[in-house]
Amino acid sequence: MFKKSQKREDRPLQIVDDLISDATLDACFAWCMGSGETPWRFGDQADAKSNHRFWGASIFSPDDPRYTNHTLSDTHPSIAEIWNQIALYLGPSQFEIRDVWLNGLTFGLESGIHRDRQDNEEGWYTAMVYLNTHWRAEFGGETMFYNQEKTDVQKAVIPAPGRMVFFDARIPHWGRAPTKDFPFVRLTLAFHLSRNGNSPIPKF
Repeated sequence: MFKKSQKREDRPLQIVDDLISDATLDACFAWCMGSGETPWRFGDQADAKSNHRFWGASIFSPDDPRYTNHTLSDTHPSIAEIWNQIALYLGPSQFEIRDVWLNGLTFGLESGIHRDRQDNEEGWYTAMVYLNTHWRAEFGGETMFYNQEKTDVQKAVIPAPGRMVFFDARIPHWGRAPTKDFPFVRLTLAFHLSRNGNSPIPKF
């Protein structure tokens, strides 16, 4: 368990390209959008205060009895392979996966500014992968990361195919909708993580 009294850590935000192979990305995208097995629903919200609703799917949760997927081996093999590549990159830091989600945004749908971890407890992170197999800047859909006061943008990340963004879950961010130039779904895969107590803080 994490103690609120532990030394404050930096709030990392790391962008990594070429981490996920094209074959794994293609397989994951095909499963998410074409298999009919992904439990998509409409009406997800980034947090309870948001008025924005979008497409979402719960892929994995080890503790919640509502979900049948309690280990990564219960999910599609591409999900486990993506996590294996992320874990290799993040080593020697070790994490527990709290849950895994898919989010889908189409033109006119946005997530709203939110934090993945609402309180100020340390040791919580998100590893997010953009799953679309092609993207151009005119498609929009950036993830905007804000300062803690939500008064200014600190970084804007284009959803390039296979790009991974690893960030402190307390950082305010906003997944923007794609433009009308992209008549499809902006698709992301998010691993919500907690750092194991004896594991080193990620340094990049």
